[in-house]
Amino acid sequence: MRSFSLRILANNEAGSWASWPAKIAAIKAFYASVCDLEITVTQTFLTPKFSLYEGESIYQVDETWYEENVTPLANGADIAMFIVPPSDHTVPTLIGLEANHPLGPWQTTVFTDETSHAYVLENGTDVDQGETLVVYAEHELSHVFYAMLAKTDNTHLYFYAGAPEKVLSEFDFDETLLSDFQQLVATLEQELGLLKARQITPETAAASIKIAVPATQQPATPPQTTFPPKILAWAQIIGKEEGANPELNNPGNLKYSTLTASWGASQGPAAADGGFLAKFATLDAGGAALCNFLVLGCEDGLAAFHPPEARTLAGFTKIYAGNPPQGYIDAIVQAMGGDPNVQISTFLS
Repeated sequence: MRSFSLRILANNEAGSWASWPAKIAAIKAFYASVCDLEITVTQTFLTPKFSLYEGESIYQVDETWYEENVTPLANGADIAMFIVPPSDHTVPTLIGLEANHPLGPWQTTVFTDETSHAYVLENGTDVDQGETLVVYAEHELSHVFYAMLAKTDNTHLYFYAGAPEKVLSEFDFDETLLSDFQQLVATLEQELGLLKARQITPETAAASIKIAVPATQQPATPPQTTFPPKILAWAQIIGKEEGANPELNNPGNLKYSTLTASWGASQGPAAADGGFLAKFATLDAGGAALCNFLVLGCEDGLAAFHPPEARTLAGFTKIYAGNPPQGYIDAIVQAMGGDPNVQISTFLS
């Protein structure tokens, strides 16, 4: 059975909803007969920008803003779903939106609170369809699957008639065709990354990095100062704390994405929190990628690290490592001078 990774980016208060396990189970169960959804939920702290939907008097999340701020957080997933709670907006919005994005994850948005329910009118009576988030999420995923299969989209026909389960009979995923399609997407993503990403190539940096790894894995070439000294020190302590699989040559446990592909990464094994880990041909290449990533972070060039709290060393570390144990954060902070609130931009000097 075909598997799809769905990265739910639950914004602000939506990320703290206690009912997420039940919601995830319901969405997975709805599609279980046609595909296996691998769902992860990540809390985000973004301030969405809104724009009018196709000239109407109702709003959507601005597409350019979504592309720049939401999509990068779902790199490595097949589908991104941005959950926008009512507290995030004061304008009237759509219930949700799906956007075909051929150079990255399929983009979807759902506007909802935690507890409300969706209804359809049948014979003059409102019939409860279930939790709004679950119904809307299933609805937007249906749009994705119809688009993915290049079929006539009957999502509204069935969902608005109170018979959403009828879409399932139309999703006959063909492993070979989808594999070919996803390989094409991966190739296009890499080509786009080569054009767009800021790069310090692994070849340029091959002699510049020495990350803390077991002695048998140490590069033979002595380090040089291609990167600022504090970036090198930061990468070294991250490599030590991450304890990455040495076979991946990825000391920072970076995810596979358009960005890391542009630094020479290939897709590695599935990551525990969704997406895939990056795999590099050499430890030098993986170390250079980590330093490149940290430099971009210091330059405020990574969407996930734009919020003011992420501009400090402790704040950056929490997001980078996915709310790690306090000991992880303390080790990073101590290695970098002891100030958790130091601005990471100062590491470039």
